[in-house]
Amino acid sequence: MSITSSGDGGGRSRAARGENWFLRRPELPRKELERVRSILQLVARLTGWDCAPLSITPLDAHTAEMSLAAAQDALTERLAAGVEQTGGQAHAELIAALTRLCQIRISLRDAMLAQRTSTLADVRNTLSRLRDLSTVQDLITRAPAEVEKLGFGRALLSQIQNSRWVARSAYVRGDPDLAALMVKAGSTDPVLLDQQVLETDMVHRRQPILIRDAQTNPQVHPLLKVVTGSRSYVAAPIVSMSSVIGFMHADAYIDRRHVDTLDREAIGLFMDGLGYAIERAVFADRMLALRDQLCTYTAGISDLMASFTEDDMSLKPAGTPAEPVPGIGTNVLVRAIEDVVDSPLTRREIEVLRHMADGATNARIATRLMVSEGTVKVHVKHILRKLGATNRAEAVSRYLNTMQRRRPEPASSFGKKFLWNN
Repeated sequence: MSITSSGDGGGRSRAARGENWFLRRPELPRKELERVRSILQLVARLTGWDCAPLSITPLDAHTAEMSLAAAQDALTERLAAGVEQTGGQAHAELIAALTRLCQIRISLRDAMLAQRTSTLADVRNTLSRLRDLSTVQDLITRAPAEVEKLGFGRALLSQIQNSRWVARSAYVRGDPDLAALMVKAGSTDPVLLDQQVLETDMVHRRQPILIRDAQTNPQVHPLLKVVTGSRSYVAAPIVSMSSVIGFMHADAYIDRRHVDTLDREAIGLFMDGLGYAIERAVFADRMLALRDQLCTYTAGISDLMASFTEDDMSLKPAGTPAEPVPGIGTNVLVRAIEDVVDSPLTRREIEVLRHMADGATNARIATRLMVSEGTVKVHVKHILRKLGATNRAEAVSRYLNTMQRRRPEPASSFGKKFLWNN
C-alpha cells in the first residue's frame, strides 16, 4: 500500500503567494468543463445550493468531481422533501437535473480514466528512452530529466550509502543552478535514514509516498525544504537485486500544481522500471568483464596450441630423441618459475603448480608430494589467489602464456613483465 502524508498543504513559498495552485493541471476538454459548470449552476438555481465554484475559479478533474458530488447531495436532499413541498413541476426538474448530473459524473470519470491510461503510457514511453543507456552512471544522470515527461518540473535522485541519504543528480526545468543547489543540499551533510525521516518508512515498505504538507512536516529534509520550497511531493524507491539502493523525489512546483495519487503511482512505476534498467546495466558490465577474462584465458590456450602445431616437422631416423618443444612442458615451466626472482609463489607451490600442469588431481598431487589432500587444496587456493586466476587451468595458462611472451627476452627482465605486476 502506498503511503500518503496529508495536511493543510503548508505555507506558501514566496513564489507561490497569491497564485492559484491545482491538484492536477486542468486537462479536461473545454466541452466537459462547460457541462460541469452548467449543471452546477442549474443545481444552485433549483436548490439554493451556494457551494458552486465561481466562473473564474480554475476547474480540474478532482475539483469538478468533488463539486458534482456535493451538488448531487443537495439535489437528493431536496428531492427527499417530497413532491408536496416542492411542487410537481419543480420535482420533475430536480429529477431531470439529477439524471443529467449522474451522466456528467460518468463522463467525467471516463475522462479521468483516460488521463490515468495516458499517464501509464507516458511512463512506458519514458522508460523506453532509457534503453539506449548502458551504464549505471548514465541512468542516474538522465533519469531526473526524463520524469518531466510524467508531469513533474523538478526531480532529485538520491543514493543510500551506509543508511544515509545522499543526493546524486537533479533536474529543474529551466534552472540548472537550482538543480545543482539541490544536489549540494542533499549531499553536503547526508541525513541518516531513521524514524525522524519520512523516507525511512518508504525504504522499509518499498512503496512510493505522497507528502502533501512538505513545508509544515517536521520529518521533511530540512535543507531541501528550504532550498526547494516544495509544498507537496512524491517519492519512490529504486529497488535493484532485491535491495533498495536509492530513491527519487519529484514535484510540480514550477507548474504551481499539487501532486496527487496519480503522480505517486506514476513515479512508483517509473522507479520500478529504472530499477530493472540498473540491474540490466550491472549484469551487462559483469558479462563484459567475464568475456574479457574468458578471452584472456582462451588466448593463452590458443597461443599454446599454435606454438605446438606450427613448429617445423621433419623426418628423422628411428631412435632419434625428440627435441623438446620450446616453451612447452612442465620442466620448462618449472625452470621459468624458478628464474623469476619476484615470483610470489613458494617453492612448494611451484611443485604443486608443476603437477597441476600435468593434469594431476589434488589426491594424486598429495600422493606424489606425500602430504594430505587438504594441504594440497590450501596450496592450490594460494596459487589461484596469487596469480589472480579463477581456476586451475587459468593459473597454468597464465604461466605458459607469460613464457611465450618471455621467449625473446633475457630471464632477468621476466619478473618485471609478469602478469600480476600489470
